[in-house]
Amino acid sequence: GLADTSKNILKTGPTAPTYYRYMSEAEVNAINETGLLRGGIPGETYFTTDLYRTGAKAKKRLSLSKTPTQRVELEILNNPKMERNGTKVVPANGQPGKGTEFMTNDPVKVKIINNQPLRE
Repeated sequence: GLADTSKNILKTGPTAPTYYRYMSEAEVNAINETGLLRGGIPGETYFTTDLYRTGAKAKKRLSLSKTPTQRVELEILNNPKMERNGTKVVPANGQPGKGTEFMTNDPVKVKIINNQPLRE
């Protein structure tokens, strides 16, 4: 049979889950300028379906190297090929992980639905 590639397809449209990315204010500005996550810088782009209210919790669960200051709710407009599609975050950067991650090497075209400053 054919290989199942559905795990590489991101759910978009009305039935899609809500996607978030935790970031700095500089990245929010880069998205507003380019319409792309990470301002379109090539490489791995991560996002999540997890909702965190504090930068510390997002850093811990997503194994981030820096504490994010903003939570951005996204609508994904293109169809990036997913390398990770809802997998568990592994410990990294001295953080325990265990959150949910989505990752692609493709540019991710987005519309910001809203962005909230995070508490510490």
